[in-house]
Amino acid sequence: TDVKSLSCAFRVSDPNHANSKSSSNNFEMRGVITVTQPALDVEWNENTTKNITWNITGVCGNVKIEYSPDNGSNWPVTLVGSWPSTSAYPWTLNPANIDLSNTAKIRVSDAEYATLYGVSSKFIVLGDVQLVAPIATDKLTVGSPFTIVWTSVGSGMVDISYSKTGVP
Repeated sequence: TDVKSLSCAFRVSDPNHANSKSSSNNFEMRGVITVTQPALDVEWNENTTKNITWNITGVCGNVKIEYSPDNGSNWPVTLVGSWPSTSAYPWTLNPANIDLSNTAKIRVSDAEYATLYGVSSKFIVLGDVQLVAPIATDKLTVGSPFTIVWTSVGSGMVDISYSKTGVP
């Protein structure tokens, strides 16, 4: 489990008969990368930071992390080209760099050995809505108009509701 090579080979021999031996053809030995977050069908909102995590069996140097909005058909966004393979990657879902998706995936690969990679399960990237006004210091009066202000990324329509108990 501590080998990464394109030219491994096995030899089997009889220790009592030096001429009794056989060798394999060369073969490749590589580790395994298993992406653990994002998990299947988890929903991540743009403008938030989430940890991308993975497990590695075998040898792997730094990793490259990529984003696909189309179930892995294309990998148009490199999130980071080289990141320590031993630590999670804190990803801020920036709407300027990524598309909303119901079939998003993350690929984590060895930064110097692209044939060693793991792909996440499908997950969902949602838009983001932030309430701007009213704020805690505003005092609203029954029957008086007040403008409710919000910002949204990737969301067209919004639902507005209120609570008389302070619990939305």
